[in-house]
Amino acid sequence: MAHAFTSADSEAVIGLCRLLVKVIGAKELPDSTHGQRRSCVARVKLLDANGALLEHPESGVFDTRTGPPNPFSTVKDTAPVWSAEFAPPVEPAALGAGASLEIEVWDEVPQPAVRLGGAVVPAAELLRLHLKEEERMLPLRRADNATGPVVGQLRVRLSLIDVRHGIATLRAADAASAAALTEQRALAAELEAA
Repeated sequence: MAHAFTSADSEAVIGLCRLLVKVIGAKELPDSTHGQRRSCVARVKLLDANGALLEHPESGVFDTRTGPPNPFSTVKDTAPVWSAEFAPPVEPAALGAGASLEIEVWDEVPQPAVRLGGAVVPAAELLRLHLKEEERMLPLRRADNATGPVVGQLRVRLSLIDVRHGIATLRAADAASAAALTEQRALAAELEAA
């Protein structure tokens, strides 16, 4: 039986754009002030340029969280380990318009839960991750802005997979390679003629 791709199938593949986020863990968190063991989670969100949850046309908003820390982590109160992976779809235009990734660490033992700190990766840094993966240590800040005091560090691994951008990059590299080859051949022909 022969199958053919439909334009919708092709567009689904070519238009694929996902942000790959792995929240590995946190370290150097302040000690618990409520006298109980913590149960920390990391909340991961995509925000628009105004700080509101970013809405994707097909998947809605991306606002999710890790589970509790790995139970084998020996210092889970001050250094929780999650190794949680997420791959939300993103629109390249939204990143170009100033969208950002926000990750917050919360202690869920006290009621209500207590925000321990957060980190933001701005759109410009996300766009630099086209087709490459980076592991980073992000400073966790208590305040909701980039100038608040640092209260720990968050270890993450990030990548941006944008198939359309990747195809354009390959085409540009192929064109540059063809131009260089043509130039080499012309130079070789000149040398041979001389």
